[in-house]
Amino acid sequence: MSVEKVLKEMIVELSKREIDVSCITESTDLISDLDFDSINVVQLIVNIERMFDIEFDDNVLAFDAIINFKTLAECVERQINGEISNECG
Repeated sequence: MSVEKVLKEMIVELSKREIDVSCITESTDLISDLDFDSINVVQLIVNIERMFDIEFDDNVLAFDAIINFKTLAECVERQINGEISNECG
């Protein structure tokens, strides 16, 4: 299963809205489009770290990166591939 598909399923599970995986696109904003709050975002990051056996450095993870689906997926891919940058996002 692709990283994007797994992320979409995690997002659907945590979303406060009843949504379908197909509704999540590259431009989906977790906060404005799906009503995520800070607790949802933190839970998503914890779930991602557990699922993919990765750990985000708090100094590297930019909030803007994790609220947009495309940048979140790219950030997770980079972490999985060991491509650590100064900032995710």
